[in-house]
Amino acid sequence: MNKYLKIAGSEEILGIFEDWPSFHDAEIISVVLDRNACKGQNGPTVTVKLHCFQITNEVVGNQYKTIKHNIVTFAFYDVVEFYLGYGFGQQNSLSGLTISDIRGDQLENINYKVSFDAHTTCDLRFNCSKIEILSIEGGIPVGSVYA
Repeated sequence: MNKYLKIAGSEEILGIFEDWPSFHDAEIISVVLDRNACKGQNGPTVTVKLHCFQITNEVVGNQYKTIKHNIVTFAFYDVVEFYLGYGFGQQNSLSGLTISDIRGDQLENINYKVSFDAHTTCDLRFNCSKIEILSIEGGIPVGSVYA
């Protein structure tokens, strides 16, 4: 079974991209930190909105063609060990998004290690108990370099 099926809402991403994307070159649109528990969870919540897409092998001009543009909103619950580095800017492109199952590491009620690895700005890392995809909207966000 794909480990990402444990993430609520991951079936929709798998349906769009046919596999879990690497989120390479995805852009962080927003990060919302909420110290209050949400949806019956125990601790702080982080919500991240990403512009993601699929990169093809076709070259247009001097760049690879991109398709399947979507804006995905993730919620991360019971967040601990939060780190935000390198600032926040206009593009905030990622080299990738890594989600690791750390249940065997004996961190009580903490199930995932999450790392938004930055190309340019907004390196973001934390651990959490639960991950949910709140929404997926087709399209390219205003202000994107892909618009």
